[in-house]
Formats: sequence, C-alpha cells, structure tokens
Amino acid sequence: EYVQRDKPASEDTGRKARSFTVDAYVVGTDYFAARDALLKALETEGPGELLHPYLGRQLVQAFAFRMRETTKDGGMVTFSITFAEQGENEFPRATVDNRRELEEKTETLMDKIEAAFAKVFSVADKPQFVVDEAVQKVNEVADKLNEVTAKVAGTQQKIAETNKRIQALKDKAEDLVHTPEKLAKQITDSLRGVLSAVERARDQFTALGSMFGFGSSDKPVPTTTSTRVQQADNQVQINRLVQTASVALAAQRSVDIPFESTRDAREVRASVVENIERHAEETNDDEVYQALVDVKTETIKGVPAPAEQLPTIGTVELSKTTPSIVLTYDLYENPIYGQDVIDRNSVAHPGFVPGGKPLEVLQVDG
Repeated sequence: EYVQRDKPASEDTGRKARSFTVDAYVVGTDYFAARDALLKALETEGPGELLHPYLGRQLVQAFAFRMRETTKDGGMVTFSITFAEQGENEFPRATVDNRRELEEKTETLMDKIEAAFAKVFSVADKPQFVVDEAVQKVNEVADKLNEVTAKVAGTQQKIAETNKRIQALKDKAEDLVHTPEKLAKQITDSLRGVLSAVERARDQFTALGSMFGFGSSDKPVPTTTSTRVQQADNQVQINRLVQTASVALAAQRSVDIPFESTRDAREVRASVVENIERHAEETNDDEVYQALVDVKTETIKGVPAPAEQLPTIGTVELSKTTPSIVLTYDLYENPIYGQDVIDRNSVAHPGFVPGGKPLEVLQVDG
C-alpha cells in the first residue's frame, strides 16, 4: 500500500513456510520414560524427522509446544506441538563471471596490440615503394575479410554494413599507412565488423579462425638495407596485428559457443590457447605478452563454462546395419539424438547406420 494512493499493489515473494499443530499424548502405567524422551526430542537443537499419519515423512522443526499433565487424568500427559517445515537454508555463493572477465582481458589485449603496432610500423621518410607495399598489404587484409564475410550466414543489413567498413579500409589505405594508430584501429574495427555480420557464436569463431594464419605464406622481404628492414617490419606487423586480434576476438566469442560435448569444448579451447602461446613467444612487447597471458588464463577458466555439464563422446560398434531411430532408442531411449548420430558419423541414409565399424556417439547421463 502506498501513501496518497487508493490502489494497492501485490507482489508474490514466494510461498510462506508451512506449519501445523499436532495434538499428541503419551499414556501408560509407566509413561514417564516416554514423556521424557519426547521432551528431549522436542528440545534437541536442529530439525528432526516426523512420521505423520496423513502428511507422511518430512523434515520439521519443533517451533513451540505445550504440555499438560494432571492427577485427574492419571497415567497420561498431553502435548500440543507446532511444527514448521525445515526447508533448505541456502546461502548466496559468489561466482566469477568468466564471460565478463574474458571480455575485459580481450579488450585490454586489443588496446595493447594496437599500441605495439603503432610503435613499429612506419612509412615516414621512406621511398614510395615502401608506401605502396604497405598499401598493398592493407588491401590484402580487406580482400581476406571480404572473402571471409562472403562465406558466412548473416542478415543482409549487417553484411552490407561490414562490407562498407571493409571498403573504407581499402579506400583510405593510402592515408592510413601514414598514421599507424588509425591504421591499427581501422583494421581491428574491420575484424569486429565480421563479428557483427555473423549471427552465431560458432560461425563467428570459425570466421575469425580463418584469419589466424593470415600472411603466413608471404614471401619474406630481404633485409639488405635499412629501408628493406622497415619494409619487412611493416609486413610482419600487419600480419601479426591481424592474427593476434583475430585470436583475441575468437577467444572472446568462444565462451558463447553451445558446445556439443567436452571434446568439442576442448578443441575450441586448444585452438585459442595454442595460437595465444605462439604470439606470446613471438612478441617483444612486455605489455602485449602479459595481456596475452591474461586472455589465455581466462579462456582456460571459461571454456567450457564451469557450471556447464557437457556429455562426453564414446564409441559403439554395431554387429549389423541398423536404422538410426532404433540405435537412438537403444542408446538413449530418446529420439532427439538421432540427427547427432547421423551427422557425427556422416551416415548417408538414416535407415542404414553401418555395422562392423566404430561409431562416435554422445554419452548422455540419464
């Protein structure tokens, strides 16, 4: 009820604890021992089990009681006992939001790799061929991103926005190579654009995974002069920026993937961790190194989520070819896993799951 308001409001805050009263008695020529035992049970600290003729067996707390004993009744004592259901005393438990922690560590890593890029990449006071090579490399980044975006499923509007962002990277490449800070930001923003164009977390991870090895097949630049050394450094820095940023964003998205099994989660985690370790070995920047270690740590903690109960993968071998629905009922007594058996083992026809060879199946409790 509220002051100066005629209409009250109600809120359901949960069920009220149930209580009930039992009228009981102890009777007999020598009832003292039974009376004292009942008194001791009622006054003992903590809940106890009550076996009620109508309410059945339940855990209760003796909330209050009255005892009446007179010489008139003789040989009998009566009790009026109020019981309350014990319920569960659950205390709040602190849990770490691994998703949030990983997101924060990833953003820190992105800032560090952008700053590290700007320290090394430069075309200032260099011949035009160094500028041209840098512009060409930026265009290669844009072309690769366009290739990745073309293979993913997403809304037309989001894909169009991403394509526009990537095209801006190409259009501004000539100017961007003269401002390394802006170039690094534009490249990482274009990578983020791929995320916005793709709807599902697993598809996002796959799209970014295709960028993990960007530039690995580049021909090395001969470092015969100081100009060539800078040209080589520029090539390495662009490749490293794309690769590390892709791994960082992939790690960020990995916690949202709906994993099918523990093996599935471990494979995703291993892919991220292995690439992070590779970049940690290659970097000469202490801040980037520490940021990589932090992302690695949070990835290990959060993939899969600690509270997530995932099935494991086992193998079965059929003695003869069997329809998938029969196999599914034999294994799970539930048809919902039938498609998983078909997809996991590349079964050509659901009516003929081949016998005589090992099949991968989910091991589901219950």
